[in-house]
Amino acid sequence: MKIGHDLLMQSLFAQTKLGCKQISRNKGTIMAVKYVVKDEHTLGYINDEYPGLMGVLFGSRLKGGHDWLNGPVHITSDTQVRSATKEDFETFRVVMPSDFT
Repeated sequence: MKIGHDLLMQSLFAQTKLGCKQISRNKGTIMAVKYVVKDEHTLGYINDEYPGLMGVLFGSRLKGGHDWLNGPVHITSDTQVRSATKEDFETFRVVMPSDFT
């Protein structure tokens, strides 16, 4: 169970540290993240280490979005992904990171 707990803690740590585009993880290793909108219903982030997975920040249930409690979601060839904008953070009611450009 310790491995599952460690993964959960890493995920929670990553989701609470979104004020930065780089998130510290595992003894100083840095991963760069890109903020994106998936299928116009979920705001999240993709890191360079796992480009096929998206960490969920918020998903609109009314539009079929993903719940962050269920963990990351897969990015497939059918998925439409675009870069997040300032307006997306307002729409999804998520605090925009201070270094968001």
